[in-house]
This record gives sequence, structure tokens and C-alpha cells, in this order.
Amino acid sequence: MYSHILKSKRFILILLCCAILIFVGVKIFISKKEWMTQKSGFKRTSIHWPKDCDFIAHIPEERNKYPELICADALDQLRAQLPND
Repeated sequence: MYSHILKSKRFILILLCCAILIFVGVKIFISKKEWMTQKSGFKRTSIHWPKDCDFIAHIPEERNKYPELICADALDQLRAQLPND
């Protein structure tokens, strides 16, 4: 009887450890991906409406903005990079 209880406790402990490791691994992966995106020096050369704006609207820093405002900001940045003719 006690061996069954010990086996189930061991199983629950292993399951809990696996769940914690998966959760921590996902958090590290997501934060590393965000850090790489911010530090990459990415410069936009074009905008594909609405795909790009919808994606940017889901970045945590931009969640309080509407996709239209984000695209307007991106267009202004592109316009500033164009030569004045």
C-alpha cells in the first residue's frame, strides 16, 4: 500500500518539475526572442498593410495603440528616410 502512495507522489513530483521547466523554458525563449528583435537594429523598408500593422499591434509596448496609428508612425519614419526631391 505504501509503495503505491510513494509511486504516485513521485509521479506527481516529476510531473510538477516538468511543468515548471517547460514554463520557465518558454518564458526564457520569449524574452530572448523579444530582446533579439529589439537589439537587431532592424530598419523597416516597406509596410504590408494590414499584416505588419496587426503584428506590431501585438508587441507588448504597442498594445495601447491602434494598428492604424502604428502604421501611421511607421510611414512617417519611412518618409523621413526618403530623400527630399
